[in-house]
Amino acid sequence: MKKFTLTILIFIAGVCLTAASFGQNLVLNGGVELWDDAQNPTDWDKAENIEQSTAVIHSGTYSAGHNSASSTKDFQQQIEGILGGTNYTISYYYYDNDAAARTRIWAYWTSGASTLDDHAEELRPSEYSEDTDEWIMWQQSLTAPATADGFRFEVRVYNQDGLTEGTVYYDDFSIEIAGNQPEPSNYPSNFTATANGLNINLTWTDATGEVVPTGYIILGEIAISTKKWTFPVDGTPIENDTDWSDGMAAMNVPYGVENYTFNNLEGETAHQFYIYPYSNGGTNIDYKTDGTVPAAYAETPAAIVINQADFNNDWNGWTPRSIIGDQVWNRDNTYGINNTPCAQMSGYSGSAMENEDWLISPAIDLTSYTNIVFSFFTAMNYTGPELEVYFSTDYPGPDEDPNTATWTQIQAPLSPGGWAWTSSGDLPVNAQGTQLFLAFKYTSLDAAATWEVDNIVIIGEYKVGIEAFESTSLPVYPNPATKEFQIGTGNQTGYIEILSLTGKTVKELHLNNSNQPIPVENLTPGLYIVKFSPDNAGANRIAKIMIR
Repeated sequence: MKKFTLTILIFIAGVCLTAASFGQNLVLNGGVELWDDAQNPTDWDKAENIEQSTAVIHSGTYSAGHNSASSTKDFQQQIEGILGGTNYTISYYYYDNDAAARTRIWAYWTSGASTLDDHAEELRPSEYSEDTDEWIMWQQSLTAPATADGFRFEVRVYNQDGLTEGTVYYDDFSIEIAGNQPEPSNYPSNFTATANGLNINLTWTDATGEVVPTGYIILGEIAISTKKWTFPVDGTPIENDTDWSDGMAAMNVPYGVENYTFNNLEGETAHQFYIYPYSNGGTNIDYKTDGTVPAAYAETPAAIVINQADFNNDWNGWTPRSIIGDQVWNRDNTYGINNTPCAQMSGYSGSAMENEDWLISPAIDLTSYTNIVFSFFTAMNYTGPELEVYFSTDYPGPDEDPNTATWTQIQAPLSPGGWAWTSSGDLPVNAQGTQLFLAFKYTSLDAAATWEVDNIVIIGEYKVGIEAFESTSLPVYPNPATKEFQIGTGNQTGYIEILSLTGKTVKELHLNNSNQPIPVENLTPGLYIVKFSPDNAGANRIAKIMIR
């Protein structure tokens, strides 16, 4: 929940402060006082529909007027000399009192020639300006990502309600290194962890007091008897890490957000989390570590990822089907999350065209899974019918017309527009039968919106898991294991079988004695089932083991 206009986002990396000094504005000609001609302010790299103005000024002699047109127009400068891990205060002034124009910032941190996706909500917001007869200051204090070496300062003008030739004005652009604050006064309160499928959502109430935090570092670990994380150290930022293969993860979260979700975790696994508030960033970061740090605990259910589609390299098993119209689903774009391809569909080609186009999942075997949950992200712009989401248990297959099947609509939160990426959350799919298909249905006729879909995840609990075996207790140690483990069989010999949660055998060998090590260093980290079948035809014995 945003509590104020000035939001401070923190994505920390350890980089020494060596070049710029406090109070130095890195924007060249930030006051737009210098002009090559009346349409081109000096040192600005892109000035589309820009004109020099003396009519509406925030300070100095000139401002930059930005005129709206039938398409978006940009005003942009590439800033060099950014230091990763350093706090910057970014600001500019805009004036919008014209019903035919709207504006917003659309900026990126950069690394070489590449843009970085960090701070998308703040630097590329979904909200536009509103008419008001006064200058408005836009300001954020952000910590540059670890790999950043530049910043693309860009603002945009848009037409409003189809009207064009409106004007908004800009003045006094600035990027400066921010000052330092003392250690936060207090910890956040009400820190809780809640498992939702293979995701764990963390929530808290922001810390209060004389010094409020710049942000928080959340440290997570797979819950075992020995705590792996130690206290964070002042002056040594902890980088974001969502790779749980070593049993540990970390994430920096800004003050004012009050929640974070770790996604696509291992099933049937306990996770412990700690949250530390801090001030500043980079080599000036100052953590609060005294007193009792808030901790939270949650366990994921025995679930696995059935299908995961990001459309970066291919369709990930999903099938586009065009029923009406020449326009089709495509992934020939870089508009998705993290600036990678997404599934995109538009029925516009010079004007709105009639279309019906489906995007259909691969078949899911309902005899193997239960408690199936579906989640995805959508983005949308322009006017047109909503994207529809369905499931079917009688669809014949991807080569058939989907209209021959019975489809049940899934009510899901979708993007409100303005290209705002919106999470559906976890949507239970209550289906019965032998197989399941999920689908997105796009339609257009008199109006044609553009819809985008990305980061689809389908999870479920595998029915043929531990319950499928005749089982008694089987001691396994160490657990978790990294290179090898042993099992307690007494004096019994027999065959060892290691299975994934989908029931696939990934390793098997004969055990000659209970002290024999079982190597696992070549297995992918995750949760497995260990099955022991004794040579004397006794009962099978099983256990679960976490491999890191």
